[in-house]
Amino acid sequence: MSMNHNYLKGTNASDPVMGTGFTVLQRVKFELGYKQYYSDEEYSLIIYENHLNPEATYNKDTDQRNMLLIMEAMPAHTIYRLMLKAREMQKAV
Repeated sequence: MSMNHNYLKGTNASDPVMGTGFTVLQRVKFELGYKQYYSDEEYSLIIYENHLNPEATYNKDTDQRNMLLIMEAMPAHTIYRLMLKAREMQKAV
């Protein structure tokens, strides 16, 4: 884990999520709750369109802005499906 993403200020603890060595593609999947709405190739295309490399290691300091653009680039129906799935899961509990 990288010590560059210190989420507990004043400690040597690294951020357990941001400094894990995720690839950009893995980080997109994490942000989407590991739901496979698209193939890896389709996710990779969206990532490339937003000036990131899906195989590169995700770096919060340099990639977070483009990651937010990727989340905005997801079609509205994908976001809607995510909301419906979350609602269904809450009802099932």
